Amino acid sequence: MKKKLYGNLTPNGFYDIIAIIAPFFKRETMKKAIYLILFITSVVFAEIIDEEAKVSVDCLILEDENSIICKYEHERIEEDKEILAQWISPTGEVSRERTLLLPAGHGSIYDFRYIEGRMKGIWQFKVTDNGLETSTTFEIQ
Repeated sequence: MKKKLYGNLTPNGFYDIIAIIAPFFKRETMKKAIYLILFITSVVFAEIIDEEAKVSVDCLILEDENSIICKYEHERIEEDKEILAQWISPTGEVSRERTLLLPAGHGSIYDFRYIEGRMKGIWQFKVTDNGLETSTTFEIQ
């Protein structure tokens, strides 16, 4: 007696296996499968679009070169943009204030100062871009 696996399916029945697989090869089912695969692929690889502009400010102290380099990064834009950069001393006084131009197609600007002659303590580099203030601090020892 042959052992039945599922309904009328027998372990060595080639036609039974074809009967199970056949619905997947029908034209309408294949179209649905292709559309499903395309949809899943597009959702998995979709890019998330943030509405907020990504900005950052960072300063690097190079003691061997006697310099402080501060960088402001912004998403690349298609028009020139003016940005206000301020160096604020440990006493809270604005040591230098400059309006810098972020050229069209660029995503960053740099500002540079020498360490020598700067007051010791925690400094702040602040950038104002269309009312949005971004800042970082660093310490001169």
